Amino acid sequence: MRRYMKVLCIATALIMALSLAGCGSQGETSGQASGTETESADGGKMILKVGRPEDVAYWDPLDNFNLVNWSVQRLLYDQLILRDPDGAYSPRLATEWENSEDGLSWSFTLRDDVSFTNGEKLDANDVKFTVERFLTEKLRQAANWTYLKGVDVTDPTHLTINFTQANGAFLSIISELSILDKETWEKLGKDEYLKTPVGSGPYKFVSWTQGSLIVFEKNPDYWGEPGVADVIEYHTIIDDTTRVSAFLAGDIDWIDNVPADQLATIQGNPDVEVNRVNTWDAIYLGLKCDKAPFDDPNVREAISIAIDRQAIVDSILQGGNAASWPVGGGVLGFNPASAVPKQDIETAKALIAASEYNGRKISLVAPSTWYARTSEVLQYISSCLTEIGFDVSIEMIDGATFTDRRAGGQYDIYYTGCAHVGGDPILYLNQRIVSDTMKSGYVNKDLNDKILKVITQTDLVERDKQLEEIFQIITDENAPHLFVYGIENVVVKNKKIQGDVVYKDKIIDFSHAYIAQ
Repeated sequence: MRRYMKVLCIATALIMALSLAGCGSQGETSGQASGTETESADGGKMILKVGRPEDVAYWDPLDNFNLVNWSVQRLLYDQLILRDPDGAYSPRLATEWENSEDGLSWSFTLRDDVSFTNGEKLDANDVKFTVERFLTEKLRQAANWTYLKGVDVTDPTHLTINFTQANGAFLSIISELSILDKETWEKLGKDEYLKTPVGSGPYKFVSWTQGSLIVFEKNPDYWGEPGVADVIEYHTIIDDTTRVSAFLAGDIDWIDNVPADQLATIQGNPDVEVNRVNTWDAIYLGLKCDKAPFDDPNVREAISIAIDRQAIVDSILQGGNAASWPVGGGVLGFNPASAVPKQDIETAKALIAASEYNGRKISLVAPSTWYARTSEVLQYISSCLTEIGFDVSIEMIDGATFTDRRAGGQYDIYYTGCAHVGGDPILYLNQRIVSDTMKSGYVNKDLNDKILKVITQTDLVERDKQLEEIFQIITDENAPHLFVYGIENVVVKNKKIQGDVVYKDKIIDFSHAYIAQ
């Protein structure tokens, strides 16, 4: 029996019981092809129209970590293995894989019948090129590839990925690794390649109108199970009410991130299906911990106990879960015995009064469109912080500007989420704490050492235990992040749509979605 089956059984046993099966700006790219031929059903084409509140920010599949990209990549590219909503892995480009006894090498056997949409044959050299970009470029997903040594290619269908230390999250990581066309990339260069992305997936890129529409058409030469819809249109519709109205008017077939209080206009329609999915996406407040006042643990504690998390969930969002822990159930490291912090305004006031906070205005920065009811939640949080003595200024900005501000450390507090792709939080821990890509300035050597240690832990039971210890430190320190609530993603769709798969990490797979006739 191939050794990956042992890993699969362990992973499935741990994750399957806790996971949910699926529901059924930078401006790098401006495709040359026109989408006008696919904008109506003329000619009998099946066009699936999806409406979501976020546009693609970065078209490089290795240089992004926004959730919209993970979903788009399921259409355009293939991965070595496929992860299903229950956490089980199955072959995709790779037919077999095996981990070495020392855990340092992963060997793969590839299919020999796969081509990119431009006709180029996909082989082991494309995988090597894709993976080794993490050795030569500064990429946003690099935190997933700590200890990467390199890739050895034996022949077109056999390769080995080598590490200097074991990587316990490796299968989860490669299940989202999109394989690029080496020859075309090197011929065109990065910028030209990403204007019309080339993959080997069930759909191919047609066009992108930034901030409005992405058009994909079915790949007629796909090696695997082909897509059903002829065309998939991804409409960027930022405003919640506008998105719901477009759905009710029949202009859009599938929407998500629907505020619960707008469901009254939708529910009861016999042609509509509503799915409310408690996700792994956890909203948190990121604190600038290397300067006053948030370098003071007492100030951080005051913020935590100033907020009534349950009130946000019950009164503002009308859905989701108040955060009791940095990750939710189903993610490795969750502590089921954890309790939601209780609001205690008087104690919070005393902590601020005793601190060295000098009354300066505190900036609370958030992306304006990524999450439902952001404005209302921020107004509530601001009122709580004002009540305990802070002077707060709310800044709601577009996603691309927010990403740049956060990466530059230009904030006092920022508001965002983390979805933990695949149910393993190591990308979050390595990227946002050890590497501190969000520039919190928080330094905790003990915490960092524990994170670096758990990266190499391949025993999932022990990995779960070590991650829980890590999250206990984050909880006790209230740094660098304070977790507020777990997101409920409300999906609303035409009842005839089948084949769409909604993951708890908020990745949506439309690669085999269609409208039943």
